[in-house]
Amino acid sequence: MEISRLYEIAEKNGVRVDEFRLSAGMPSLAVRCGGECAVAIDTSQLSDPSRRKTAFAHELGHCVTGAFYNERNILELRSRQEYRADKWAVTTLLPRDELEKAMKNGICEVWQLAEMFGVEEQLVRKAAWIYFDKQI
Repeated sequence: MEISRLYEIAEKNGVRVDEFRLSAGMPSLAVRCGGECAVAIDTSQLSDPSRRKTAFAHELGHCVTGAFYNERNILELRSRQEYRADKWAVTTLLPRDELEKAMKNGICEVWQLAEMFGVEEQLVRKAAWIYFDKQI
């Protein structure tokens, strides 16, 4: 999936996307205020296209799934909301059937799959865990 498709998904879901400088170590973020959601991307920290696409998909995942946490609500676990955003990014950028097809065709190394799908290696590892390793 090309990054332009993520912008289309954002537009379809009413998610505003802005590019501007953020604090060092915070290359992207998603915020919700009332019923509105926005994603901020710091392209100076995300100059690598695969890194930018991975971060954008994760932040968009927060917006599309409503995966936001509130520090005043102890029942909302931050890890649960991060997992929901990651899972959306995985299923959007690395659909299981496409991942399995690539692996059946001999593309099995994490770096090969990351290169093929244009994402960071850590997202491929998360996909493997979500699709194949997770224990119930």
